[in-house]
Amino acid sequence: MTIDLSVAIDIKATAHGLDPKLVAAVVRHRSRGYVFAVRDQALGLMQVSPEDCEMAGVSWDDLRRAIEAKNDETAAELGLEVGCAVLARQQRQI
Repeated sequence: MTIDLSVAIDIKATAHGLDPKLVAAVVRHRSRGYVFAVRDQALGLMQVSPEDCEMAGVSWDDLRRAIEAKNDETAAELGLEVGCAVLARQQRQI
């Protein structure tokens, strides 16, 4: 299955009160839009960490397993959920 990233980004960004263009820019910068991106201790579209997952209430292991299994829908959903939660939290702190 291939996920429509622009739709997924729009849904998650809006749910977190974020501008979808900002989220899309972060995705482009962090992973170049590659759902299965892995770098050191960072995973997914927005390159989230285990600490980010914990803060957002999302299982790091679930995200890691979705990426390893090449499940684009779940990997995108979880990665965007965590990344948007982190970004929204950062915006509130400004």
